[in-house]
This record gives sequence, C-alpha cells and structure tokens, in this order.
Amino acid sequence: EIMKITEHSWRLDPDVFKLQDIVSADMLRVKDEVQDIASSSVREADIERRYKELVESWKDSELKFAEFKHRGPIILKGDDTYTIKEGLEEASLAVNSMLSSRYCDFMRDEISQFLVMLIKVSETIGMWMEVQATWMYLEAVFAGGDIMKQLPQEAKRFAGIDKQWVKILNKANENANVLDFCYENELLQNLPSLKDNLDECQRKLSAYLEQKRNLFPRFYFVSDTVLLEILSQASDP
Repeated sequence: EIMKITEHSWRLDPDVFKLQDIVSADMLRVKDEVQDIASSSVREADIERRYKELVESWKDSELKFAEFKHRGPIILKGDDTYTIKEGLEEASLAVNSMLSSRYCDFMRDEISQFLVMLIKVSETIGMWMEVQATWMYLEAVFAGGDIMKQLPQEAKRFAGIDKQWVKILNKANENANVLDFCYENELLQNLPSLKDNLDECQRKLSAYLEQKRNLFPRFYFVSDTVLLEILSQASDP
C-alpha cells in the first residue's frame, strides 16, 4: 500500500532494504496516508492474532463422558458440557466483536465461517443435552417392569431411540473433539427427530399416568416419579 501511494517499489528482503529507500520515497509528502496504513496494519495484526489464538484454543477441546448404569460412558458429563457451551457462547461474542471492526475485512470470510461453526456447535450441544435429560428420565421408566407391558408400543419406540442414542455416544467416544464431532455430523442431525420421539413417549406416559389417577384419585397426591415407582411394582402388592 505504501509503495502504491509513494510510487516507489522496494525489495523488502532484510539484507537489501535500507533506510535510504524510505528517504528516497519522500514519505513526508503523504505522511497522513502512511500513518493511516501503518495504524490499520497494527489493528489488522491484532485481530489476526486474537482470531488465531481463539481457533487454537478450540482446536483440541474435547467432550467429556460419564458412565451410566454400568452401560458404559454413554452420557455427556453435565458440568463439563455446560462449561464447553458457555465457552462457545463467549467465543461467539468475541468473534462478533472482531467482525464489527472495519479492520477485519482482509479475513472477514474466514472469521465469519468460524462464527457459523461456533454457533452451530453450541446449538447442537444444547439440543444434545435436552435430549439426554429426557432420555435418562424415560430410560428409567422403560428399563423393565410392568410399565413396558402396559405401554408396549411406547416401549418399542423407546428401544429404537435407545439404540440410536448409544450409537451416537459410542461414535462420540471415538472422536471426542468438540468442533469435529458436533459440526455438521450426520448422527447429530438426528437429534431433533430423537427429541420429537422422546416427547411423544413422554406424552403417552403422561396420559397413562392420568388414566391411573382417574381410577385411583389418591395418586393425584404423588409426583410422576413416585407414581411410576409404585406402578412399576404393581406385581408386588
């Protein structure tokens, strides 16, 4: 840029570039423009440095898993996962701040793409945790006992969901990298469908519990969790 406005061309190799080259260019003629270019360069370099630090900090970030009922590490660790999600949201804000500066134009497309990735991964993890909470609740219901006999169709539906869930978590254990696994992963694209199916199971379960309460009103005085525990032991008066 400085060569262009001074109409001088220089070789910038350290062993041939001399102070005399700058003097010969008579930069004082275009002092303001040169200062503006230098100032912009400093700001651009700062944005590039912060962006690369952010990318580097997420490059090796990994999901953490926990054991579930001796079935293996098939759930996300709650605290660690929420920390990752908060970190993704903070990183998104930092990237948004970079994009709001006019000095990021030289790499705006690259930074914008990284922001898209951060937002997508954050949304995916949020959905994943929602599905996990419902799956854990219903897993206890359909793990066995009389409820399965009372709701055979929902038990069958849940068995299919359970297979998909275990498949997702097994694959996640093989590749725990947050960005690699959570961004545009075919397995995780099934999460909305899993959520809909789990919600349907939960609706049918609620209708079943309401039916039992209508038959025996004292059941209205206990929570769903306690009522499920009672009904699951119906064969043992």
